Amino acid sequence: VARDALPARDPTAPDPMTLALFSHRFMSIAEQMGRVLQRTSISTNIKERLDFSCALFDDEGGLVANAPHVPVHLGSMQDA
Repeated sequence: VARDALPARDPTAPDPMTLALFSHRFMSIAEQMGRVLQRTSISTNIKERLDFSCALFDDEGGLVANAPHVPVHLGSMQDA
């Protein structure tokens, strides 16, 4: 492929490798939050029924990553 045929890359956009690394890291953090919550909880709803959600949000309330627990809670989490 000729160099002239390649589209110009936006210098402010993250490269795909960095984006994938951070995506997996944020997902791992949300999953670890859930494991800690389940392990330390005394509530039956959390400990046995896994009725909780864990997620990371940016400073504007946008979802960054959520753990695959009960995603029904995510609609109200950004306002919390």
